Amino acid sequence: MNNLTNEIKTSLLYYFIFARGMYAVTEIGTFYGRADVLAFPRINKQTDIIEVEVKISKDDLKKDFIKKQKKHNALNNKAANNYISKFYFAVPFDLVDLCNELLKINKLFNYGIIAYSETGFFMKDGNIQKSISIKTELSKRVRIIKKAKKLNVLNPLKTYMDNLNQNVLNRLIYEQCRFYKRCFIKNMPGRQRSKW
Repeated sequence: MNNLTNEIKTSLLYYFIFARGMYAVTEIGTFYGRADVLAFPRINKQTDIIEVEVKISKDDLKKDFIKKQKKHNALNNKAANNYISKFYFAVPFDLVDLCNELLKINKLFNYGIIAYSETGFFMKDGNIQKSISIKTELSKRVRIIKKAKKLNVLNPLKTYMDNLNQNVLNRLIYEQCRFYKRCFIKNMPGRQRSKW
């Protein structure tokens, strides 16, 4: 996995968890595949479940609209098992215009765009600009450029939310084990270190 992809995912986690007060996790299974980032509220009365797909290159972004056409069609129609209420593409700042153009071409008007810049953002003449100063804190490296609209979504059933909570817990346990292994187990005698 690319370093830029990991930086964007980490920044999104910080944004959703610390700036928005939501639960968020990476690489979690949904009904239509694997979400790069999935965020949902800590209070069960709110039902916004947000999926973010991270794209770091023009080719990768363009391929997504072909490769995942079935998923995009399902998310934009009231399909069975669709509990994702908002969908965003997260892209480096220089891909925002292309992403917006592709959303229009593919008639995905409800999707939103989140821009990433390791130096953060500022407003100039009513427009969001990428800062050219030093690196900024993680949650400020992402900025919603185009707000997602509510998709044709079903209200999440209690069983779905329970399963989602369990999947998130399992994912967090896995990530913690991975973290400890990377930090504390340098060379295990008699074993090859597995590639993650």
